[in-house]
Formats: sequence, C-alpha cells, structure tokens
Amino acid sequence: MKRIIANLCFLLFALSLNATIRTVSNSPATLAQYNSVQAAIDASASGDTVYIHASAIGYGEVTLINKSLALIGPGWSPNTNPGLKASLHRININENCDNTIIQGLAFYGNGQNWDNGGAGIVFQWNIAVRGLKIIRNYFSNANIDATCSSALFENWLIEGNYFFATGLGAAFCAWYQTERPTWTNILYINNIFRGQYGGSFGAMGNATGVEITHNLFMFGNGFCSYCQNFVFTNNIFYKMNSPEQGVGNSTYLNNITFANNGSNAPWTVNGNTGTGNIENLDPQMAAGVNIDNMNDPLLDYTISAGPANDSGTDGKDLGLLFDPTGYLNWANSRNPKLPVVNSLLINSTATSGGNLEIHLKASQAK
Repeated sequence: MKRIIANLCFLLFALSLNATIRTVSNSPATLAQYNSVQAAIDASASGDTVYIHASAIGYGEVTLINKSLALIGPGWSPNTNPGLKASLHRININENCDNTIIQGLAFYGNGQNWDNGGAGIVFQWNIAVRGLKIIRNYFSNANIDATCSSALFENWLIEGNYFFATGLGAAFCAWYQTERPTWTNILYINNIFRGQYGGSFGAMGNATGVEITHNLFMFGNGFCSYCQNFVFTNNIFYKMNSPEQGVGNSTYLNNITFANNGSNAPWTVNGNTGTGNIENLDPQMAAGVNIDNMNDPLLDYTISAGPANDSGTDGKDLGLLFDPTGYLNWANSRNPKLPVVNSLLINSTATSGGNLEIHLKASQAK
C-alpha cells in the first residue's frame, strides 16, 4: 500500500512536469526506486525530478553536472507524522546545470569548513549557472557557496528558506582576492536569516539587479563581507550586529531596523541611499520575546499592528509575507510546493484479475 500511496503522489506532480520522476529512500520502511540520491541523479536526464523521501538518516553528499534537475524533499518542517526531513550534507553543482530546482530539503554542517560535516550547496570553479531556484529549504551551519572565481550566476530565485548561522555568496573569498563571481538578477524573497556568524552574504561586489525583499534578518555578527549595488525593500533588521557592514552603494526602500548593535540606519553610510525606511522601532512581531529565546522557524512572525504594519512599498507588512492565497505565505514554507494527499480509500476486496477501486482526495499545492 505504501508503494501505491507514493506513486499516486508522484503522479500528481508528474502531470505538471511532464518528465520522469525518480524516488529515493534510504529507509527500509519507505519503498522507493533508489536508496541513493546520487544513483537517482546519475540515472536522470535534464528535466527529470528526483523526489527524496524523509528519513532519520542523512543522504550525504551528491554531485550534479551537465543536467538540469529538480531535487525535491518533503519540506524543512513537514506537517506530517513523524515529520522527518530529507537531509543532505552537500550538493556540488558543476557546469551546464541551468534551471535546476532545489526544494524542500535540509542541509546541516559546519558552515565555515567545507570538509567538516558538509557545506550545503557549493558551486565549482568558473562555471555559469542560470535560472537556479532554491525554495523552501533549511540551512543550519551549511552555506550556499560559490568558489572565488570568475563564475557567472544569473536569474536566481531564493525563496521561503530558513538560514541559521549561514548565508549565501562567495563566502570563502579572502579580502585580497580580486577574482570574484558575477551576480545578476538575483531575488531573495520571504526568507529568514538568523544568527549568521559569518554574515548573510559574502563577496557579492560584482552585482547587478540583486533584490532583497520581504526577509527577516535577526541577530548575527556582521552582514556582508563585500556587497555592492543591492536593493533592499520591505525587510526587518532585528537585533543585528552591524547590519551596515560591507554593504555599499546600495538602495534601501521601506525597511525597518530595531535594537541593532551598530548602525540602525544603514541607508546613511557607505554611499548607500534610501527612502521610506523606519529607524530603530520594534516591528512588533506576534511571537514577541520568544523570538529572542527560541530558534524556531515556526514561531508566529506575523505583524498585526505597529510601525511595520502595511508599511511596505507594496502596501504589505514589512518582513515575511503572509498572503492568504498563493505561494508566498511563510506559513506554507515548511512544506514543498507539492499537492498533498488528504485521504486515500482502497477497496481491498477485489479478486485476482478484477478491478481495484481507489478513492483519492488531494489539496492543491501551496
């Protein structure tokens, strides 16, 4: 029966992708086609999907080269029982992987050492990656890292992720290295960055069209090692250490800061400019003091009143989006963008060679 349930779920998703779906599980309790993510990747062609089942056992390190795939897990906190994640140490991305999707996975490791427990998502030397989508994943001490090279990264979407003690960029570039990646048309929307010891962004000075909108930045030491020409809109900077660090010649529109150790007006330093920003006022998120005391992406970060309420350039609340419809709702970010099977009734009285009656109800992906 488990195989039937899994195949029905995958069929719903396959109808929209019109490509081969391969399933992976390293747990004997869950049936799948492969027990190794790398084996499923090796068997796939561009346009295929690899669905990685939840497991108490991590899936290790994988490499993607010369293929555009969708790697999809059950979400960073799936509302299922027992609610397990699908975790990896590291995904190595090489040349010719445009339009790859990484969704619903969890990455754990030591974010300051690639070889100690994993590094998250790592891009190799001098490659070009376009159209990448990193959606609804969990990163704990595991970065999204580009090597310090002449790589080109273009038209990326970073949405609905939870970053703890980590960030994105060429984080391991030393200050004296002049060869750095080029970042073009990168959108960060509806993410949480919490407790970043190395900064949220790294070595992104060669940037054009990088927009940081409707994110929540909280705590953390520093912000960026070298970032230029960013556009920040509708974000919350909450109790950060030096949120102005490393950011220059950037534009801030309708952001709010509160109790930062450093500048509470980063739009006034380093050649930055801005309008509509709110300096050093409590955004009044519903979770209140729990935000300071708990590392929990499921806290209530909504805003019902106060200076951040309806204060965005789009007329919405500052910080995370909680739109009642559509995909951009932080309350839905814990799960991947897949249909959910609500009920499945199988007529088990069918005789050999007869018809098997199946009643399936599923809700639309959110």
